[in-house]
Parts: sequence; C-alpha cells; structure tokens
Amino acid sequence: MKAFGVWQLILWVLLLLFPFLALFAQQPLTEAQDTKFQTHFFEALKQKGIGNFDKALISLETCQKINPTSKAVLFELSKNNLALNQYEEAIYFVKQALQNDSNNLFLLTHLVKIYKKQQYFSKAIEVYKKIYALQPNKIEPLVQLYLLNGQAKKAIAMLNDLEAKNMLSSELIERKNKLQAQLLPPKTTKKETEISVALFERNKNFEVLQTLISNAKKAGNYQDMLSISEMGLQYFPAQPKIYLSKAQALNKLLKFEDAIETLEIGLDFVIDNKALQQQFYKALVVAYKATNNPKDAKKYQKMLLQ
Repeated sequence: MKAFGVWQLILWVLLLLFPFLALFAQQPLTEAQDTKFQTHFFEALKQKGIGNFDKALISLETCQKINPTSKAVLFELSKNNLALNQYEEAIYFVKQALQNDSNNLFLLTHLVKIYKKQQYFSKAIEVYKKIYALQPNKIEPLVQLYLLNGQAKKAIAMLNDLEAKNMLSSELIERKNKLQAQLLPPKTTKKETEISVALFERNKNFEVLQTLISNAKKAGNYQDMLSISEMGLQYFPAQPKIYLSKAQALNKLLKFEDAIETLEIGLDFVIDNKALQQQFYKALVVAYKATNNPKDAKKYQKMLLQ
C-alpha cells in the first residue's frame, strides 16, 4: 500500500511537469548530482503545491547551485517569488531563463503575468507582442492589455483590422461593437455636464473621478452619478469600477435592463479581484430580481456564496 502511494506521488509530479518538459535541458550532471537535483526539485514542487513558497525557494536554490543554467529551476524560482509578491526577483529569474530561450511561450506568458500583477501594462504589451508574433491566433489577451493600458482606440483598430480579414470570433466582434458604442459621447443634460465636466476636466485622473462618483452616491444624486460614470468611461473604458458605479446608479434610477448590460460588459474587465467581482454579482442580483428573472438572480446569488 505504501509503494502504491509513492508511485501515485511520482505520477502526480510527472503530470504536473508535463507542460514544462521543454524547460529541462541542462548541462550534464554526475549520477550523484542528478539524484540530488531531482530530490530537491521535486521537494520544491511539493512545497509550492501546499503554499510553502519560502521552503520551495530553499530547495530551488540548492538545485540552482547544482545546475545554474536549468530553465526549469529559473522558471520555478520566478513563480515562487511571484507568489510572494517579490516582483524584482521574479522578473530577474524569468529573464535569466529567457536569455537562452527567448521565444519560450511559457516563460514569455509568465513575464506578462508578472507585469500585469504590477499593473505595468505597457511592459506587458511589449512582451505579449512577441507571443502574438509566434501565435497570431492569440489576439484577445493583447486587446485586453491595450484596454487596461487606456489604449481603447488602438484595441478597436486592431479588432477592426482582424474583422476585415475574417479572423474574429463572433464573441470578439460583439465585444468590439460594445466598446465602440462605449466610446461615443454620453448623452448628458447641460446641468449634468456643468456638474461633472467642470470638475473632472481639471485633472482627468482616476482618483478624482472616483471622488466625484463617491460624492454623488453619498448625496443620493444618482443621475449625476450616472452622468459622471458615463463620462469616465470615455477616458477609462476598461476600468471595471466605473462600470459598477454606472450600473449601481442605473439600478437606483430603476433602469434595470441597462444596468444588467453594463454589468455584463464590466465583468469582462475584472481580473484577479474577487471582492470587486462579488459587488458585480450583488448588483446583478438586484437587477434580475427587479426584472422578474428569479433564475438569473438565483444564479448570481449562488456565485456570491462560492
């Protein structure tokens, strides 16, 4: 029974490593070195798997002393440092791995992930352009990065070009059309324009916009909250918090169908933020209940509990 458990562990490790076997090219080792290397490498994977990233790093450092050029070790060093939010170290190790394998898609994708987590979207775009050159069908992440970087027009131009070449899925075409519609000037009254534009135009930054929205919300001025949110989306069309504010205002103004549409668009831009995602679900529950759609209301209520 014990032997079966050991083989289960070995099989699990091999399955875990399968996508990264191409990273294992390394300098020749003696049998003793190879045994020690494998022992510490598998220990590092085990520790990472249970969330002990510091302990994983200790084992990986031993592996690196045995074989300093192993891409697998450099990759794992980068991943564990990222898990600990040690961004400089994570970037250093993945770049070391890329020196001898500059077109490795796993390494490039990981570097994009680090830059995204730091919100260095311009840097992430430059790296992803290389991935896109190698895999032209992987367009959506690049479009997403342009949107996150505030380059909505560039993202739409790219999508238009691909649509002209019949290279867009129906889902991406629909998303492109929604983005284009979102970039149209919002319909506001003269009074609303005076309230929102006069304040926001002085700075045009996200913090000022959030303050304006928050003040309108606290005062219960939901029409102003809606107008300011719509204006903000002209400058920040990939910022999910503004979509949420707009939808919350629409719910208060009893425009539930519009709120649902806004929330569905905004959810596409929520990345690695469970708390924000749950706020979207709460607003969707409100809107679906108000439109006598208990099935969808129940669906999002369930998602709130997950």
